[in-house]
Amino acid sequence: FARQGKSVLLATAHYANWEWFTSFPLISPFKVLAIYKPLRNPFMDKLFARIRERTGAIACPMEDVVRKIYSFRDQNIPTLTYFIVDQRPLRKSIGYWDIFLHQETPFYVGIEKIARKTNYPVFFMKVDKIKRGTYEAEFILLEEEPSGTLPYEITRRHIRLLENIIREKPELWLWSHRRWKHKRRAEEILPG
Repeated sequence: FARQGKSVLLATAHYANWEWFTSFPLISPFKVLAIYKPLRNPFMDKLFARIRERTGAIACPMEDVVRKIYSFRDQNIPTLTYFIVDQRPLRKSIGYWDIFLHQETPFYVGIEKIARKTNYPVFFMKVDKIKRGTYEAEFILLEEEPSGTLPYEITRRHIRLLENIIREKPELWLWSHRRWKHKRRAEEILPG
């Protein structure tokens, strides 16, 4: 896609060695945007941003992602925008509920909204641990033409894919990030 001057969106999760991807700019023609949820502690937030940017990735807070994507698009610079889609959303930012690993689970829908708005293809990066210190990534196309998809279709696809990956090797998923802190309210609908 980069050779054709096309930008892409990439979904991944806190699975295996997810942070290695920030070194992708060293071998990629894309400008890499690493989307993140800012930390409350400003010192730690700057530290993590610096770590992500040391190889050329651009650490981009969630609230700035659309502006940043459009800025590069206006300059004809193809981007690869990297979303970690298994983060627990803030209560006010819950966009979708689904059954995930047998539990009602809230999700952000930012990658889907941006995909439908920009029509950028969406991939899922499946990372597998081969042996200690050795990982392999597979890029799975979720949707090439997102603007024609039904609401939440892309979100459901990456949820099901992630769930299957976790079932294969549960020890590689980061279980400690309080994924199920929020409980669904009556007015928040689960898909039927």
